[in-house]
Amino acid sequence: MLKSRPRVLLFNVEKVLAPNIAALREARVSQSVISFMMYRSPSTLYQESLKFKEGVNNAIEMGFNPQRSTFAHAVQVLCDMPESTFEQKKEVYGRWGLSNDEILLAFRSHPLCMNLSEEKIMEIMDFLVNKMGWQVAVVARCPVVLFFNR
Repeated sequence: MLKSRPRVLLFNVEKVLAPNIAALREARVSQSVISFMMYRSPSTLYQESLKFKEGVNNAIEMGFNPQRSTFAHAVQVLCDMPESTFEQKKEVYGRWGLSNDEILLAFRSHPLCMNLSEEKIMEIMDFLVNKMGWQVAVVARCPVVLFFNR
């Protein structure tokens, strides 16, 4: 982590990082997931503590398992993305006919699907649904396909 993101040394570990790691432990997040977060998305762990705890709690409420790496990705998305942007992304998926439950299913399966730009979502959904003939519900069950090159 230090090699790839040395700027983390500029943050106050005691005031920012320690409370957020404590919040993860309190939520019974496994050490392997905490380590994964430190390596893959250290900036998420340096969020303001109240915002970070809210992201952790939201991920748990959405049904993410704190023992799995998808939990780390969900917390990353929920902490790094403004709620209004998250709602906009849900609206984009909704334009394709996905229900809120199907959007949540896709998010739980592959949380980073919410990090895609609106243009990318529209382009890939157009390809999958209109050119390949896929049902939108299939995409919701397997959102990793949104990351494949066509």
